[in-house]
Amino acid sequence: MTDKISSYYLKAASYCSIAERCKQDIIEKLKKWGAPENEQPAIINKLIEDDFLNERRYAVAFARDKFRFNQWGSIKISYSLKQKGIASDNIKKGLASIEEREYTDILKKLIETKLKSLKRDTPETSFPKVMRFITGKGFEPSIASNILKRMK
Repeated sequence: MTDKISSYYLKAASYCSIAERCKQDIIEKLKKWGAPENEQPAIINKLIEDDFLNERRYAVAFARDKFRFNQWGSIKISYSLKQKGIASDNIKKGLASIEEREYTDILKKLIETKLKSLKRDTPETSFPKVMRFITGKGFEPSIASNILKRMK
């Protein structure tokens, strides 16, 4: 590696050490920093080789964080990871890192909170509003519908 490429590698390695990153994040940063486009694959390969960049690890961290902190469902998480160019097997590993029990508990809490905010609505009018809210968060409509029916 030349000195110029080495400096981009060090900068990217530092960026990766702060938080998990994916290839797309690194490519965007390298472009922003002005790294030569023909040298970017070498930098990315070196980051992967040195384990600064690991898309499976990224998918797991992304899925857990978006679920716990943003309360996103698996559909929204999966879609976001696909947009970042993550392979489907890594997406599956990321989604598998979310415990099923925790997933349904969060979904129940979201439904309860939304129902409380719709105090004046009748069950007929609140059901579609809750379903719209839950599907917007990326949860599966079938699971949400079953939970909502059991809560009545």
